[in-house]
Amino acid sequence: MGLNIFRLTGDLLHLLSIFIILWKILTVRGVSGLSFKSQLLYALVFATRYLDFFHTLHSYYLSIFKLFFLGSSFYILFLIKVKFRASYDEAGDWAPLWWFITPAVIIAIVIQFMSDDPFDLLDFTWVFSEFLESVAIVPQLFMLQKTAPALGAGAAAAPPEPALPAAPEAAG
Repeated sequence: MGLNIFRLTGDLLHLLSIFIILWKILTVRGVSGLSFKSQLLYALVFATRYLDFFHTLHSYYLSIFKLFFLGSSFYILFLIKVKFRASYDEAGDWAPLWWFITPAVIIAIVIQFMSDDPFDLLDFTWVFSEFLESVAIVPQLFMLQKTAPALGAGAAAAPPEPALPAAPEAAG
């Protein structure tokens, strides 16, 4: 299988996004606004998708990227929960993880039982990771939606209410 431009572009953009997150965390020395739950879901996506790492021989390119994506995901989790815990907004990161994991498991089970080999664990975890990845960003979006008005985004969303006219003075 040859390397195509779409895969290369996607991998490089993903790599860039990881560097941006790490740069932000390490220069600001905090994780304010970053969803631990989204990062945990992404770590779960990569951990389940790359289970074949120990089973199948891959190119150096794929091996290096898989190791980097896994390692950086768990490093970001460490930064959020351990190193910069004081700046993490746990109350703002409110979305229950089961909202995302349970449907991905159910869909993966259904699809797996429709496949040629319904008991292939690697296929199951791959399908699970594909569906989980599609919703892993949602806790981050919920967190952003909650904090956006505090960042000034709410000012553009709703026009200011008009001032009420002054009450006429009673003649007396």
